[in-house]
Amino acid sequence: MEIRPLEPSDKEDSYAIIKVILEHLDVPLINQFGWEEAKKILKTAMDKPYYRYGCQNGYGVFVEGELVSVAYAYPGVMDPMIEAPLETTMIEMGYFSDQIPSRYAFVEALMDEFYLDSIATKKDYEKNGYATALIHYLEKQAQAQGYAKLSLNVDFDNQKARQLYEQLGFTVRSEVMI
Repeated sequence: MEIRPLEPSDKEDSYAIIKVILEHLDVPLINQFGWEEAKKILKTAMDKPYYRYGCQNGYGVFVEGELVSVAYAYPGVMDPMIEAPLETTMIEMGYFSDQIPSRYAFVEALMDEFYLDSIATKKDYEKNGYATALIHYLEKQAQAQGYAKLSLNVDFDNQKARQLYEQLGFTVRSEVMI
């Protein structure tokens, strides 16, 4: 097992893994354009610096060279601009500003934290400790960048994830209805 930052060549595989997360969220881009068009937009945006799902924010677990688990995490100070590269991508692709889904109105990450935006593991590789290893890796990345804590949001109904986070020492600081 190898854990490392994602590279541009990992984009296709990382998209396939995070698609599982996106399927469970009410993502305006997907609702508005459908999966195929959203995929083109998202994969193009993944090449941009500072994008939520860009390689510079991505980390992966590789088993025998195969990407099996992926996480996207970034310093909380990036939160206000994390979607701007998606908007820029859409404009570059010829979309008009009124076609670009509006940003969420709430703040996901606080300035003093390293924020775990998304984490997912391929179905066939679940329950092997890959997500746990990736979270421990991210905690070290956070510390190396001067952040005392790694934080995240989780869907209230996602009991599997909530249980994992609690086992790893995460505690509920607040609850937000999204």
